[in-house]
Amino acid sequence: IISGGGTGGHIYPALSIAEGVQERLPDARILYVGSRQGMEKNIVPKRGFDYASVDIAGIDRSSMLKASQSLVKFPKSFFQGWDILKEFKPDVVVGTGGYASFPVVLASTFFSCRSYIHEQNAQPGLANRHLAGRVDCVM
Repeated sequence: IISGGGTGGHIYPALSIAEGVQERLPDARILYVGSRQGMEKNIVPKRGFDYASVDIAGIDRSSMLKASQSLVKFPKSFFQGWDILKEFKPDVVVGTGGYASFPVVLASTFFSCRSYIHEQNAQPGLANRHLAGRVDCVM
């Protein structure tokens, strides 16, 4: 499983990783998990990868009320990620950051699969900062 989304800065590195895995391991099954409303839902299938989604949105930090409304979706998205992991049974979960990756990568830390995050920015984003201490490897 590869997960990341919200912006192209998370999506395109994830797709590069997926394409690299596919090139080296042609028989590997790759599932991309993103958000239901993010731009990744249109980009990823066009690149030929299976796509699953969780119902999550970025945290709107303009007010405490809006931030709270965003956070209310998290428990549901965590269990959606959990269900995707149970069904797909991945060997590895890689997150590239963004709000879409957080529930899936967090859920993966409770499974027997390896979990990694890839941070492509000089300053890690919120999702990767919170996941860094839980995953098997930070790249």
